Amino acid sequence: MNPSMTTKRTAIRTESRCIAAGASLAFVAALGDIVASIVLYTYETRPVSIEILSSLRLSETGVAAAFGVVLMLVSAIVLGVGARR
Repeated sequence: MNPSMTTKRTAIRTESRCIAAGASLAFVAALGDIVASIVLYTYETRPVSIEILSSLRLSETGVAAAFGVVLMLVSAIVLGVGARR
């Protein structure tokens, strides 16, 4: 086989996979956190962001605030543990 043809075939295979992976990541990033959560969740596995949004729609601001505080505390703990490493 011709070495340049082998290089082209290998590069095309590698680059096409990388381009597809990058495009899928860009698509999910363009959707945003809330939209991606809405698209991907099931009723049994509702993300906290969807639960907060549902509570706000039902005018349950106390429940939404409690979920927000829990989310901030969990985020602070995770960031604190990660900063120690």
